[in-house]
Order: sequence, then structure tokens, then C-alpha cells
Amino acid sequence: MSDLLYVVGDLETYYNTASGYSLRAKGMDIPSYILSPEFEAIGCAFKVNGQKTGWVDGPDIPRFLSSLGDPSRVVFIAHHLLFDGSIFSWCYGWVAGFYVDTLALSRALLGYVLRRHDLDTVARYLGVGSKGTTIHKVNGLNRQAIIDAGFYNEYAEYSCGDADLCWGIFKHLAPVMPVSELQIWDIVHRMALQPVLKLDQLLLHEHLANVRAEKELLLQEAGIADKADLMSDQRFADILIGMGVTPPTKISLRTEEETWAFAKTDEGMKALLEHPDHAVQAVTAARLGVKTTIEESRTARFINLSGLTFPHYGTNLMPVALKPSGAHTHRLSGDWKLNQQNLTRENKVRKRRAALRESIVTPEGYSMVVADARQIELRGTAMFCGQESLLAALRDLKRDPYSEFASRCFGYLVTKADIGPRFCGKTGMLSCQYQVGWRKYRGSVRHLSVEQIGTLVDLSAAEAQLHVNIYRTDNFNITGMWKILQYRVIPAMTRPDCDFMLGPVRVMFEKIVLPNGMCLHYHGLHKSQADGNWLFTYGWETKRLYGGKLLENIIQALCKIIVMDVALRVKKPFEKLFEMAALKMQSHDELMYVCRDQYAPELKGVLMQELRVPPTWWPEIPLDVEAEIGTCYGKVK
Repeated sequence: MSDLLYVVGDLETYYNTASGYSLRAKGMDIPSYILSPEFEAIGCAFKVNGQKTGWVDGPDIPRFLSSLGDPSRVVFIAHHLLFDGSIFSWCYGWVAGFYVDTLALSRALLGYVLRRHDLDTVARYLGVGSKGTTIHKVNGLNRQAIIDAGFYNEYAEYSCGDADLCWGIFKHLAPVMPVSELQIWDIVHRMALQPVLKLDQLLLHEHLANVRAEKELLLQEAGIADKADLMSDQRFADILIGMGVTPPTKISLRTEEETWAFAKTDEGMKALLEHPDHAVQAVTAARLGVKTTIEESRTARFINLSGLTFPHYGTNLMPVALKPSGAHTHRLSGDWKLNQQNLTRENKVRKRRAALRESIVTPEGYSMVVADARQIELRGTAMFCGQESLLAALRDLKRDPYSEFASRCFGYLVTKADIGPRFCGKTGMLSCQYQVGWRKYRGSVRHLSVEQIGTLVDLSAAEAQLHVNIYRTDNFNITGMWKILQYRVIPAMTRPDCDFMLGPVRVMFEKIVLPNGMCLHYHGLHKSQADGNWLFTYGWETKRLYGGKLLENIIQALCKIIVMDVALRVKKPFEKLFEMAALKMQSHDELMYVCRDQYAPELKGVLMQELRVPPTWWPEIPLDVEAEIGTCYGKVK
């Protein structure tokens, strides 16, 4: 390890806000910026092993990278690594042996106290310094213009200052970050830095035309004759409820009471813009005054990506960009305004293909192996809560817990052939485990049934209430855990001396410590005087906490660890056995590997075996997996 080079890199590049060639410009994404004919690297500040930071002029960057020697021994550090790292990989063909993103470090370790994670905000918070302002002087100036204007040396000094700040952040945060998590992030970064997946351009163009033609029709079908109707909060809430969607809410900072979360900046509205039902997207976009739906803009971005040339990789490529610790539970989330974790599925009712999924294909001679940790949250909840009746059903490969629950709900034998009733059983078990009420369960069945099974299932209020009551009666250990978390664990977390184990997690003051050392933070946890709800802040946003929500946070965090630890465990064996086969896409409980055709069957077998191995910290959890081989993402799901 002593021969490693720790290299901080901070690239300075040409930008012009007046012309729209800027990462801050609406519609601009990182690939479009980097691979534009306007792109120019002015220079780069490099700091090696903590020594004095040096400036390298733009034309000299390739020579400097070569001087570092074998790139496999370089630990490359940057703030917003997918920007600097992508430039070095795509434009210079330089790929480091290991990557660390200080922005991701801040999001993972300081996300509960910081709203923003830009270099200046993080550096100031940690007390390592602050950014300069020279960047504003060079707006619209290329390298030669900066030299002519007399700003070049000042700009170089500014960039060196940024590299010093990045190094300071790294020294503060990296030592307290679990090594395994950094190793997983390195794997995730490479899905974008070293693109392999291709895009079907013809299909994307067809889909974009269809989405645009469908948009106004969707608003008409939703019963919206006048978009002004959407400006009433109650009217908008009623429309969402009528579509089977629970309107998002938030806690008012002024009253500490629940209110509608209908602002453009509210996370609930952002989620509705990416809802799997295009009609919900259309209604939400109309409410916010957005001219395009997410499906439309995302399809346009895919088309744009497919037309870019990556100098060291080729054309028609789809890098997959994900944010480490993008969610409170440290799950990955989408980046670059592509959100490749949440691609729309086939809708048989509207005769709509899963076009974005189907557009993702492998290059000739390669296959994708897609493996899904089957029912992992259901298994995790049953294990964590000690629901032995459910665990017994999950361990028996001949039993189907979803059909069994549906049979109890409908009063007759339900099998996998009974698509609608079984779907209710599945949706009920997956949602009711987190303490949802009958209204939300009913809404979930209504809108998810159209998307997932192609048939509208509309339960009556009485049926939905019956199903939820049956679930809570049958799964008394799970409902009992809600009470333990609500009345014992959450109050205990408000005490500074709190410290005890609860299954595989450690409960401490305002946080849950996970088996890998990462934490779920509940900053400022307190009981509201207005309504008695438990509240906490995350990134300056006030959130409500209750037994079922805490259980959901814990289970999703544990499941993320299980799945991504498999990706870490198989990395080196896969590279050695299957000619550099690598993870190229990840979606919650799913891993996608790309390899040469001849290795796909064996890789699938190894991956299925590994995903069934329980972690050492939870050896009794019964895991299972489903996996498929194909060349088109939309057809292996």
C-alpha cells in the first residue's frame, strides 16, 4: 500500500453562461458538456500525496498524467468525481486504480446537517477554508483569452486552492468512512467512467414522438379541462387521489403540523414528476408549469447521449451515473438528470412499451446478466421482526407467500395464475410491512396494477381495510416491532447515553449504526408539541418518524448492504475469470453485469450462488435470487 499515489485533481474548463454552455444551464448535463465541440480544459491543479499543489497547463495534462506512472496505483480524489474523472477517462483515456469522491463523502457523512455539498459549503463547515471568486472573472473566456486578460496566474492559484480544500475534506472524512463503502463507490463510479452499454437510437426517437402525442391526451383522461383547476391545493390533491396516488405531505417548519408538499422544491413533487404512471407525470408537470414531462425530457437526454462521441470509448454509449448515499438510507440514486434506476416499465393497458428499458442494449458479442435479490425487503423485515410464520413460507421453495396472503384476503384459494388477486397479495405484503394505512394500500394497488400487470385493480374501501387488518393480525411480530420502535427505540434515541443492539443494528443517540459502520441519522429528534409526532431534520428538512418508517429505513439500508456487498465480493473474481466482466448498472436490489457472450451462463451461476449467501452479521436470513441473460435490458426483466 505504501507505493500508492494519492492524487487530488481539480480541472478548470471553459464555460459561457451567456451562450448556455455551462453545467448550470437548464438542460445541460455532464456528458453533453464534456463532449461538446466547445469543451476546453484550461488546466488542472494536482496535489500528490499531500505535497504542495501544482498547476498543469491544459495542453500539458496528457504529459503530466503519463508522469504519474502506472495509473492502477493512483487513488484519484476529486470533489464531484464524475466530472473530473469522466474528463480524464473519456477525453484522455486515463483511468485510475481507485476513485474517491469528496462530495459523496460529505453526502454520506454530513447529509443530516448540510443542505448543500458543494466544495465551499463543505470546506467551510469542516473549517478547512473557503473558495475564491476568480471563477466568475473567466466566464466566457477560453484559455488564450484568460491569458490575454491577465487572469491566468490568478486562475491557476484559484484552482490550486480548490485542490487544497478537496484534500482537506478528504483528510477529515475519509478516515471515518468504512473502507468497504469506499470500495463499493469505486465500482459504482466506473459504471459512468468506463461506459459499455449501448442505446437503440431508432426506438428512442419513436418513443419521444409517442410520448409527446400522448401528453395532452393524458390530461384529458385525468378530467382536467382547465389547467387552472390544478392551482387549487385541494383540487390537485383530489385529482391525485382519484388516480390512486397519495398526495405528498411535509411538516410545516412554522407550525410543526402536516401540510401539502406541492412546491417545486418538495421531494414529494419531484418524486411525482418521475412517477411510473405517465398520467401522474403529466398532471404534476402541468401543476408546476413544466412544459415537458420527465419521461419526455429523459427520452430526449437518452437520444442526446446516443449521438455523442466518447473519444476513447466510441459512440452511441450510455454511461450509468449514480449517486452514492443519494438517499437517507445510503441507497444509490440517479444522477445527471437521467435517473437510470427508475425507468418506466411496460404498460399493457395503454399499449406502451418499456421503451427506455428496451433502448439499453449490449454491444455485439456481449451479454448482460441481470440478477435480482428476490423479495429481499420482505425477507429482511420477517427476519428483523422475528415473524417465523413468514420466514417458514420464504424458506419453503414450494410456497408462495403472496398467494397465501391473497387467499386469506379474498376467501378462496389464490394461485400464481390468479394475476389480479395475487398482485393484491404482493402489494399488500410489501407495503403493509411498513405500517401503511388502507388508503395508501388501495391507491398503490390501483396505480401499480396498471403499470405492472396491465389490468386495473380497484379495491373498495371495505376490501382495502379488510386486507390491511388481516395483514396486521397474521403478522403480529411485525406489528409488534412497530410498537417497540415507536414507544421504546425512538424515545431512547433522544437520550445522549443511548447505546444498545437491536438485531444487527446498534441504536445510539439520534442514529442507527449499521453493520458496515454507516449511520442512519435522525438529527434533532424530538416530539412535536403540536400533535405529538416524532420529528427530525435531514439536510435542514423536517421529517416525521414513526415505528413503521424507522423499520423501513433500517430494512432498506440493510438490504442495500447485502446486495452491494455481493458486488464488492465478486469484483476481482469476475475480472479474473470472465475477462474484466463488470457491474454496469444497478437498481435498488438488482445488479447488471456485462460480459462476453461465452461467459454469461457461468457468470450467472456464480452470481446466483453469491446472492444466496447470507452476510456474517445476519447468518440466518433466507435469501433467494432470480437472474436472466440477454442483450436488451427491457427484455430480461
